[in-house]
Amino acid sequence: MQINKYIIYALLAVIVLAGISTISGWNKSQRSSTPVNTWVKAPAPKYITKYKTVYLPGPAQIATIEKEKIVEKQKLPDEIAKDPNKQITGVAEVPAYEGTTTVDAVFDLKTGKTDMSMIKNPVSFFGLENKIIIGGRIGYLIEDWKLRGDVYGQYNFLRMGKSHLGLYGEVSNNSKAMIDYHFEF
Repeated sequence: MQINKYIIYALLAVIVLAGISTISGWNKSQRSSTPVNTWVKAPAPKYITKYKTVYLPGPAQIATIEKEKIVEKQKLPDEIAKDPNKQITGVAEVPAYEGTTTVDAVFDLKTGKTDMSMIKNPVSFFGLENKIIIGGRIGYLIEDWKLRGDVYGQYNFLRMGKSHLGLYGEVSNNSKAMIDYHFEF
């Protein structure tokens, strides 16, 4: 009987962590102001607001990228595209990453060129996730060569290092259904 008591406590802990992760994920999504496929001004890291802006004499000319081609390729908003005072001095693509990436535009006062430098900031060891995966599979089972299919769902709510903790559920067409707790890395 003692084992059942510990299983119940473990399940309650998993449910509480999943609830906290869900609320945290929803809260972050409500605060996010970066929609997909829409240009927005990139926010500066919080520590930058503590630094003063320093004005330096610049070169006689500044190297820019052909604005018309960049506007056409990247479909920049009119506030940039139609303003002759706003020029493109550097472009970078940042690959997807679980954590944040800091990008700096580095302007060379001698050459007038801008280079982009980036660093992936380390992800904290412990974090609440809110990742949902829903999918389906179809194929032939080798033992009887009958067509099988299933629908599954996975909800990851906790990350420790590279390990993820969550729930997994599956329903298949051979009258089997399961729900379990999973651990992956």
